[in-house]
Amino acid sequence: MITLTLLANVGLLEASKLGNLRIYNEDEIQDWVAIDVGYVMEVREGQCLFLKDTSLCKCIDFHKLLNLCPQPSTPHLHHHLSHECAYIHDMHIKQCLNHPLPKSPSLH
Repeated sequence: MITLTLLANVGLLEASKLGNLRIYNEDEIQDWVAIDVGYVMEVREGQCLFLKDTSLCKCIDFHKLLNLCPQPSTPHLHHHLSHECAYIHDMHIKQCLNHPLPKSPSLH
């Protein structure tokens, strides 16, 4: 929820008082839309939120910021599988070195 405290902390309290507060809506229209105090938005973990005052006309290189935001993804079993295998192998080797198996008696 957009609160007065949040807006004060990010320096947009005056913009809100003047009715000039905008949020970037990347899900539906990929443009800036007007909002006010009390605006509620469901957010996902890792999602980026962009707020601005309408007096800021040009957002130079804004598209680059959009590309830097983490994209929500569904975990997939095969992503980074080789790294997982290497990690498990390394951990197994370390464990064997730290706790070697007892030697079995040799039979003659």
